Parts: sequence; C-alpha cells; structure tokens
Amino acid sequence: GATMLHGVANDVLLEYGLPKGLLPDSVNSYTFDNATGDYQIELASSCYVWFGDHYVYFDKKLSGTISHGAITNLSGVMAK
Repeated sequence: GATMLHGVANDVLLEYGLPKGLLPDSVNSYTFDNATGDYQIELASSCYVWFGDHYVYFDKKLSGTISHGAITNLSGVMAK
C-alpha cells in the first residue's frame, strides 16, 4: 500500500544522501532509473506539507533527477 511505497521511496533518498521525510505519506507509485537518477512519483492526491517555516505544495505527479545530495529538474513541488 501507500505506506510501504512511501518507505521504499524514502529509502532511495537516503541512499543518495538526502534526508528521509522529504516525501508526503501518500505515495501511490514511483519509478526510479538507477542509471540516470530520473524519477517520477505519483501521490494519492495533491497536498500541502509543513516543512520548518514553509508550506510546501506537492502536485499529484512529481518528477526530477536525484544525484548524491541533490534533486534537480524538480517539477510538481512549490514552496509558499
């Protein structure tokens, strides 16, 4: 279910030196290409998550490229 996928997706972040908890809990599906670092994540729905002193908007579909310590070409996420 969504909880297991959330954990697996967060494990990928940890492998790349990124903190756990960057993703909302509602991960429906995700794909990750080890060779390029490209990923796509689909959430159950769009949502807002409170990070520190910012609300962060997550669209239902997220994508980008993960490299060690960084996420680039990020789409589907916006800070308010």
